[in-house]
Amino acid sequence: MAEPSDEGTQTAGSLIDDWLPEYQARDVARTNVRGSPESAFAAAREMDFFDDSVIRGLFSVRRGPGLAMDWYRGVKRASAEHSRFSLDTLAQSDSGFVLLAEDDDATSGRREVVLGAVGRFWAPKTTFEAVSAEAFRAYDVGGQARAVIGLRAEPAEEGRSRVTFEVRVAPIGRRARLSFRVYWLGVGKLSHVVRQRALRRLKEELED
Repeated sequence: MAEPSDEGTQTAGSLIDDWLPEYQARDVARTNVRGSPESAFAAAREMDFFDDSVIRGLFSVRRGPGLAMDWYRGVKRASAEHSRFSLDTLAQSDSGFVLLAEDDDATSGRREVVLGAVGRFWAPKTTFEAVSAEAFRAYDVGGQARAVIGLRAEPAEEGRSRVTFEVRVAPIGRRARLSFRVYWLGVGKLSHVVRQRALRRLKEELED
């Protein structure tokens, strides 16, 4: 089951609310899988998105304008091949994303991790600002946007867990909000497809 993008709705009690409670765009995809939240969470964090050919293709489409711009300017880019592309490698690489927080709630059984980045995501060639987790929360420079990616696993019916991928974006300033709105009209749907397909693969992996 997937939940479409919206603006202003929050998921009560989730860690992601602590880091970006107000936003312009939100997209949620979720599914129920067999197993404990701990096992589902670990599998989701380690899952290689690029094992899916459609996801690889969507990322190539997004990179196209930047590659064309570099070609026009005569800029040589290093190979963009990735051996792995997972939430764990995203936080450990020079992708622009940083680990904001993670939580293991023994009482509820919920496990959660949140990554964040600051940048101009709508630009043909996305640029990121280097920020720490502490600086992310207070960042307020116009023309940029703050974005968070959240992964959450929590108990569902007996023997199963609910896994949720969530993305929120908060552009800063009127110009950034307008630019992002136009960008999200197209890319938001593709972004949702990425998370839907990733969760479908996770479900297949855990229920084979």
